[in-house]
Amino acid sequence: MILDHIFVASWLIVAILLGVDPYSSYSDINYTYVVYLILIIISGYYFGRQLPTKKEKKINRKIKSRISLMSVFVALVILEAIFSGGLPIIWLITGSSKGYTDYGVPGLHGFVNALQIYLFINLAFKKKKNTTEKICQALILIAPIIFINRAIFLTNIIVLIYSKLKIEGINYKKIIVISLVFMVIFGIIGEIRTEYKIENSIDELKNSTIIEKIFSWVYFYATSPFANLINYIYNHNVMPDYGFVTNSFKSILPSPVRDLILNAYDFSDGYEYRVISAFNVSTAFLDPYKDLGVAGIFIHSALYGLYANVISNQSDISVKEKLESLGIYVFGISIFTNNLISLPHILCFIMLKKLV
Repeated sequence: MILDHIFVASWLIVAILLGVDPYSSYSDINYTYVVYLILIIISGYYFGRQLPTKKEKKINRKIKSRISLMSVFVALVILEAIFSGGLPIIWLITGSSKGYTDYGVPGLHGFVNALQIYLFINLAFKKKKNTTEKICQALILIAPIIFINRAIFLTNIIVLIYSKLKIEGINYKKIIVISLVFMVIFGIIGEIRTEYKIENSIDELKNSTIIEKIFSWVYFYATSPFANLINYIYNHNVMPDYGFVTNSFKSILPSPVRDLILNAYDFSDGYEYRVISAFNVSTAFLDPYKDLGVAGIFIHSALYGLYANVISNQSDISVKEKLESLGIYVFGISIFTNNLISLPHILCFIMLKKLV
């Protein structure tokens, strides 16, 4: 199954890149521990793949575009823009003190993100689109740029590529070109999205060209989360602090509910163990480690395997392909952060199963 390849390949690539270490930024990390954690993550995943899930009959249903929901999405975007006092792209251009984290209505923003992803997936997998549908797809494709939301932008690109492969067949030249263009765009967004300049921490980049800086952003985006996780584990070889729900599952709750229930807990203590200050994420497994130690990493990885089982046993072929495209993003992004247990992803998963 493609999700198996995505999950395993993502983590193996990270391990290899950490070993290469062209900027000597990870010299303090014991590579034996890198291999140990990779084995824990991959073995946990395949353990989850062995867990039983219901096998259903295969049926085919006609794909619907759900254009009617596009008007709902536009209305919600307008509502959030009014509530937030503008749009992140405008704040960036005008030099406003506001940032992308200030955008959105608390409690509603997760649903808006889920609806945006759902609409794009639905449109991407429709073979024949009318003019209205093509315009809607283009608008949703560029929407994350307006919101300065790399996660949804990445989701859209992955969905677009995967849907093209499913509809038109594999074209390796196109995949390579698209991947290179995407890496450049991703690096550029890294440069403009923050005031931090990567050369401040990496001596080798003091007099680097823009191409070298873009490459370095991509490299450190891919490797620093795992390095941060390892650095955190080095300094926190302790038993769980809060229990399994408060860390690993906190993202399921809408932000107002989360703030109300979990306000007493401090979830930011991982930031002080950043290897490079500009990169503050620590893979999908930092929170499970906080809850249950290395066992938490194994269990959470098993959830990815169980998730892959659910998709592989999906009865509707068209729905299965859409869920796979969503899963490719969730599995690939596991080297950065945990979107498996997040409100937008879960809402989108439900919508793809129920509203197709």
